[in-house]
Amino acid sequence: MTNTGSSAHNFTVTIGYSTSVRISGGPWNARAASSSGTQIALASESSLAGGASIRLGFQGETNDRNLKQTGCSVAVVAG
Repeated sequence: MTNTGSSAHNFTVTIGYSTSVRISGGPWNARAASSSGTQIALASESSLAGGASIRLGFQGETNDRNLKQTGCSVAVVAG
């Protein structure tokens, strides 16, 4: 994720999927904020300067071989 705005902190990335998925490993560079059916939210309480990037991730599991990402959103508290 790259911050194209001003400095931010306390951000949450929510990723949507076509079917149920769960976190089975990690996450890294964030904490699991929630995992509910088709959505996983990763949160970070660190600061991210304008123009800076961070890699967030997790290992997930599902029973659906045709899993697709359906969306991604970021909520940020400006700092």
